[in-house]
Amino acid sequence: MVSLLATLILVGNGLVIASVLTKSRKRSTTLDYIKASLAAADFLSGIQIVAITIPNVVWSMYSTPEQIYTEYLKRFLSPDAFVAGCFFMLTITAPLFNLTLLSYTFFAVIKWPLYTRTQGKKYVALKICLVWICATVAASYAAWFPQVFQCGYTPHVFLYLPHTVATTSTDFGIVAVSLIILSLSYISMSSFNVLSSFFVLRARHNRGDIAQSSTVTRCLNKRDIVVLKNLLLMDFGFSITLSPIFVWFGLFYTGKAAKSALLICIYMKMFNSLVNVLIYSTRDEEFRTFITKVCGRSKLFKASPPTTG
Repeated sequence: MVSLLATLILVGNGLVIASVLTKSRKRSTTLDYIKASLAAADFLSGIQIVAITIPNVVWSMYSTPEQIYTEYLKRFLSPDAFVAGCFFMLTITAPLFNLTLLSYTFFAVIKWPLYTRTQGKKYVALKICLVWICATVAASYAAWFPQVFQCGYTPHVFLYLPHTVATTSTDFGIVAVSLIILSLSYISMSSFNVLSSFFVLRARHNRGDIAQSSTVTRCLNKRDIVVLKNLLLMDFGFSITLSPIFVWFGLFYTGKAAKSALLICIYMKMFNSLVNVLIYSTRDEEFRTFITKVCGRSKLFKASPPTTG
């Protein structure tokens, strides 16, 4: 089951990236490049499953409980554990920050259409690079404060996870800052989507207003409406699949969380890396056309007769 999830994540997001890279520069938009960056962020979850989860699952199947516990102690607070724990956090921060950038960019396209059209590809690349830098810095937060955060192997989820050991008010303040950073990004993403919806609805209501004709025309573009609906679905999907993790951690500190619940929450989060692909597959006409072309070429390649010397 885990192998199937990893395959779908890697293949699906790989196709999203390929659909953007194979598109001509004249037809590519700012949103397309950010969509490819988001797919790259989701791609990380597939890498995590293949590189960390599957090897640990196989090893656990042929190990005794004593061996698993010994390995847990051996890996606890090791440099490898901190790297793997920060990588786990990157699978959360990178998609979240890229979704926030995607939501902001669409809002800017709706609100300031003339200004956004003048932005070059270098400016878009700079924004994407800044997002990845911020996501990496936020993901490595645990490594900055080893006295507050610890990373170790968690056998029942087959992953390395960071957890807090805060005891003083300063420690709790450090933990609060990390939660505020993630919360602000999520709130910003949702706020931009709400504002975009507001401007689109207002534009449709005022479509006869000549003074707003340029904005109305931009907002009433069919492609924009589809993009807005996709963003709202992606926002909803991210909320549904990620919120259980925060609920579990809240229960953990009250002593009411079950280990099996964490397993479900973690892999629900990983499933989010497939949600965007499913949305593109059902609602993005350009992506469906690309998939049709890829399937057509593969069938043509299989049907072509072998050449004779």
